[in-house]
Amino acid sequence: MINNRIINTLSVAPGCGKTIAGLAHAKLLISLNKIDFVVVGAPLTTIKSSWGRDAKKYFKLNFAHEISNSRLWHLKIGAPKDLDGIICTYAQMARSIDMYKTLLMNKRVCLIADEIHHLAEENTWGAAIDDIFSRAVCIVALSGTPWRSDGNAIPFLNYDENGALKSDFEYNYLDGLRDGHLRIINFHPYDGQHSWRVNSEIISKNFQDELNKHEQSQILRTALLTNNGLVDSMILDADRVLSTQSSKFPAKGLIVAIDQSHARDLAKRVFRLTGHKPFVATSENIKTSKQLDAFSENTSIRYAVTCKKISEGFDDKFLTTLVYASNIKQRLFFDQTVGRVVRKLNKISTENQVANIFFPAHPLLTSYAEDYEKQKDIYLSTKSEGLERIGYDVERTSSFHPLSSEGRKMDTIVKDLKLIENTQKENIENVSEIVAGIDVNDISWDEEIRLRSGLCNKMINRIALHTGENQREVNYRFFEAGGKRVNASSLDDIKYKQSWLESEIKKLGII
Repeated sequence: MINNRIINTLSVAPGCGKTIAGLAHAKLLISLNKIDFVVVGAPLTTIKSSWGRDAKKYFKLNFAHEISNSRLWHLKIGAPKDLDGIICTYAQMARSIDMYKTLLMNKRVCLIADEIHHLAEENTWGAAIDDIFSRAVCIVALSGTPWRSDGNAIPFLNYDENGALKSDFEYNYLDGLRDGHLRIINFHPYDGQHSWRVNSEIISKNFQDELNKHEQSQILRTALLTNNGLVDSMILDADRVLSTQSSKFPAKGLIVAIDQSHARDLAKRVFRLTGHKPFVATSENIKTSKQLDAFSENTSIRYAVTCKKISEGFDDKFLTTLVYASNIKQRLFFDQTVGRVVRKLNKISTENQVANIFFPAHPLLTSYAEDYEKQKDIYLSTKSEGLERIGYDVERTSSFHPLSSEGRKMDTIVKDLKLIENTQKENIENVSEIVAGIDVNDISWDEEIRLRSGLCNKMINRIALHTGENQREVNYRFFEAGGKRVNASSLDDIKYKQSWLESEIKKLGII
């Protein structure tokens, strides 16, 4: 407890259900009448929608995620009675500290701080969140990568002498394997002879050579930026794996690039090499968030190409393969990216949904992969004594200014095990309600309101066309019948409006 706030820190490996854990915590506090409002803080706009959907689908909590700071004033005046909380980015809250403090002043608040390590990236973010939630009842701090390589600390959390976050609960990759939540990962490091020019000097090395700090960055950029080399080999091999898995389910691949220009170039190369036109996401905004959501629902598109942090928190249950073509060498980013492809599918056998990571054999990246391997070794050794480990060695040779780069797969780190699947069936009962062809259990509170409001607008237009009224006059009649304006409407209010309009259409005999 810090400053009378209960602070619970959960360190959970990417893909293991941090979102569900945070929401369960908030639901329990609401049921115990300890809090009456929840704020979810997120690092990126692109992951807000998944929080909203999971809150509604699994816990019947209505969170507004499509909300700007300007719209928050409407909540201050009068929030919809069925609104349980809001989902905002840290940057969004840091821009309007006083407004959020005023909004939350008379509420018993729980903050769920997702990927809380991001609060140390900007000096203002951590201080702003500490200020806004100084009177919060509870803070639930979530992170899959609870350390900072830059030495920056989050003001209101505790760290050990090594700079690691002190967690109340920890759940790592090995725990996820043992509980059947995560996939076994095969890591495929790639190397070759890479050449680049610095001033008048031409340097030619591979990742196994002794490299100084500058050369480590130069060789990685050379490997990733030159054509017909290492990256093309990774893409082709990844596609072969996906083609095999696709016979069982619509397996997909994620390719992470250096920047926007590199992402667009990789998308062209993916199409040229595989014949699959990928989805490309290069901006961090609401539009990209909706596009990522659409990609996750579309099983006909095999690849997504992103850059930097856009892929963090992105959830697509069919992603099994990662081509790591980014020059970011930090452990935090590598783990977050790997986490996009490790969550297991139900009713698909373990051996048919192994995760595959294709990456340049940079010493740092290889060391991260070896850490996963150690956990996997422990898991497999406890499953079967005398386990036969399957391995293969396939060489594929392709052909500051990057000149050339060869792509060669090194010894693939494969220690696989054919397991008997635990047939655990979820007994969660959700009564489906289909609106305009969409099951409302699968969408968030915001999205259902927008969906039903859109239907209401169409019905208002039909009524106005039939009666000669304008839209405002139809709305006035609805207000006289006890209806509310959209800004102050709960989901039940919107449903009432939809029902009233359907009744008017039937009464008027509109076909």
